[in-house]
Amino acid sequence: MKLIIASLIIVSSIISTTITFQKAIGTGGVDNGKIVLNTPDGYVVIGEKSSEDHQRKELLIYKTNKEGSVIWSKSYGGSETYVVNDAYIDNQQHIHLSSERYLSNRESLIYMELDETGNLITSVPYDEGGNEVEPWAIAPSGNGTNIIVGFTKTADFVPGAFYNTSMETKHLYILKIDENGNKIWSKKLNEQTILASNAYDIVKTNDNNFLIIGSMITETHLFNIIIKIDHNGTILWHKKHENQQLTFRYIEDIGNNNYLITGTKNTQSSKSDIVAIKINEEGNMLWSKSYGAIDKEVPKGVASINDKLYLAGTSKSLNSKAEQIIILEINKANGNLNWVNKYGNGVLNEPSKIINDNQSLVFSGFALQTANGAETILMKIDNLNKTQNEVNLSTTNENINFINATVPFTNINENAYSGSYNINQTVITNLNLNSIDINL
Repeated sequence: MKLIIASLIIVSSIISTTITFQKAIGTGGVDNGKIVLNTPDGYVVIGEKSSEDHQRKELLIYKTNKEGSVIWSKSYGGSETYVVNDAYIDNQQHIHLSSERYLSNRESLIYMELDETGNLITSVPYDEGGNEVEPWAIAPSGNGTNIIVGFTKTADFVPGAFYNTSMETKHLYILKIDENGNKIWSKKLNEQTILASNAYDIVKTNDNNFLIIGSMITETHLFNIIIKIDHNGTILWHKKHENQQLTFRYIEDIGNNNYLITGTKNTQSSKSDIVAIKINEEGNMLWSKSYGAIDKEVPKGVASINDKLYLAGTSKSLNSKAEQIIILEINKANGNLNWVNKYGNGVLNEPSKIINDNQSLVFSGFALQTANGAETILMKIDNLNKTQNEVNLSTTNENINFINATVPFTNINENAYSGSYNINQTVITNLNLNSIDINL
């Protein structure tokens, strides 16, 4: 009887993660899944595909059921390149996109709203009085309105009245739009001592405000910044952290009025570690950790399940071109690392942000190793445990010291767009995607 019990203990200790499905889905060209969204009956994957002539990128969006089988798929393009940086689904199952449209001589933010079958409802471009806008993230702000963050470029002119392209300045940019995509207000971070600034991500807080993370550069310092604003764009507080090696990239709601910032910390010899910082709604740090090895680790987003955090990212050897997907399980209370699994054995593998669907992990991404070439991937993982593919990463406490700051923001009162555009310029094409089971 004791032998039987011992055997059961050994078996239970090596129970591996159950992969419900992992698929390569694409056009046979170069496809990249950058975002996966959860719906009641499946998933929406959003990314980009190469155009037929391989000269441009187009938006690629497809819907699957819960088993990963494609229901519909479409591309969105035209004579220019379209790319997507962020998206969400509302209660009507409408898809809202923060995208870019590359014109012949500049870039333009383009906000798009699609219905539940991918039909284009709204498509509105923005540049601020002719100045380019590059969007990084979008968040719903109630009653059909949205807030988009990124940066806007200001062209600096030198004496003699000619334009010096090397003198472009990036300003952290915040835009609020109404339910029809029309500008309500916009503002930029503007101070002579700041050489450049950018916003990378935004999350709505439980007190109905917003946290924005980004960076700013002066002549002597690089700061990571956290800004809290209300619906009117009023700055409630602003904090900064100086670290030349550390870069914030994502911020996610992890429950109980807490949020997780993830980014990278550059180490010696072009290596990088993943950094995770848990904060509350007032920007107070609860813990901060870095996770790394001898390679280059980069985060791609985090999902929260009960008392655990699951962080998706990549691990790349500096001595080869191999880039593998890694999933970290982290204790939410203290940031301690429980385990790391890796997936992928080809030249290049990369995940999207990861989502929690009924305590399963789902992510899209990109894989170069499939039979059809460079395809999007869609992967769902249940029964979350470490596997035989476990990776050993070291965990280090990080000394993060936030300082209260006051940085001026300027309201932008110029026209939101200069130029001409109509919704028919975005060409929608129905696609028949290849879908094969793979083994990462």
